[in-house]
Amino acid sequence: MIEFVSEIGLKHVSKYNILCDIFYNTAVGLKGCIVYRYTAIAQLREIVMTMERDLGLIALSHNEKDVLYAVQSVLAVSDGVAKSDEIRSHDLVRDMSQPTFHRALKSLLARGLLRHAPDTKAGSYVI
Repeated sequence: MIEFVSEIGLKHVSKYNILCDIFYNTAVGLKGCIVYRYTAIAQLREIVMTMERDLGLIALSHNEKDVLYAVQSVLAVSDGVAKSDEIRSHDLVRDMSQPTFHRALKSLLARGLLRHAPDTKAGSYVI
């Protein structure tokens, strides 16, 4: 799944950069590049929404999704356990208030989307 998403992301990023260069260096100019950026973002949002629906995540709140995605990002570069402070420092949740973060975390635990990591102290999670 991660490889699939990475391929899509890289494909769009490359396409985005090339088209922005073309737009910027032609008569269409910067405005065309900005319009393309909005179109690219809209397409990416549609892809994400479709994937969330397919994975059964569409019912989650925006904050719950951000916490879940932050946990997944931390897990991708860790030893298989996401620690609360590592999750909390992720860009997706860094600006989230502490109470909102903990409510989302608690909700994900209650839904069974996250679990406390076995044989660890509090504040360690696995998917």
